[in-house]
Amino acid sequence: MLMWLLFVVLFQRRQFLEVALKSLSVDVIEVLLKAIKVLNEAGNLDPDDDPSECEAALEEILEYVDRIDFANDFHKIGGFSILHACLNSPHASIRWRTAQLVAELTQNNPYCQHHVLEASLLPVLLSLLDSDNSQMVRIKSLYALSSLVRNNEVALKAFQQLDGFSVLLRALQSDVEKLQVKVAFFLSALKQDDVREELLKMGFVELFATLVSREVSHATEHLLSALLMVVTDSPVAQAECRRPEFQLRRCLVELQDSCCGKEEYQVQQCRFFSTGPAYLT
Repeated sequence: MLMWLLFVVLFQRRQFLEVALKSLSVDVIEVLLKAIKVLNEAGNLDPDDDPSECEAALEEILEYVDRIDFANDFHKIGGFSILHACLNSPHASIRWRTAQLVAELTQNNPYCQHHVLEASLLPVLLSLLDSDNSQMVRIKSLYALSSLVRNNEVALKAFQQLDGFSVLLRALQSDVEKLQVKVAFFLSALKQDDVREELLKMGFVELFATLVSREVSHATEHLLSALLMVVTDSPVAQAECRRPEFQLRRCLVELQDSCCGKEEYQVQQCRFFSTGPAYLT
């Protein structure tokens, strides 16, 4: 496990250095401007048109905008003008790349978060997550929403006003495991008391209890983390967990036994099982 983590860190550093070196020999603004020009045509593509040129333009932009200065430059040179059209493209390959672009632009970047909200992209992303026929578009839209809303009280308020938690509830009920993982990760990062209360009222505890009672999957540890977030410091949520029809204590004991000794569950297992069962007695 340690060797794998070391490999990931070294790989990420290599990618960063490659982009940094490339940016020294390339006029990044010129590259971004050329890509924006290509993408201005994306809204005019028909379903039968070849989207490869637009896909390449988005990939080019994505090479740079994970750096905050280039992300901000992308907005300042008019890059946000292409986002609506690309998110509404008839081509899923353009929609999901654009959603990923929004995620990269807004992650830990208050400047771009503000301008994405100002551009009214939040309802578009929620719609894509809720109803797009492409799993990849839904997954990347959730990534964008998470990057935009986490640690941003203004975006969170707008998200709540647009009934965003209902969209997340429906996403959790899908059979797409990656969506379940990412929704649970998103929710576990929201620590606000009013969020916990809203999730409790909407039936998230019941849904988490149902999902963790199923066969152990990659989503399980994230679902446990989200459940722990909801019940922490909430006597009402803890009482909800003790409802006999959930049989949550029995489920968690069985889950603990089945995960025992499995390294991939060790961290989350220790975190939840050192605390969680106390809420069920």
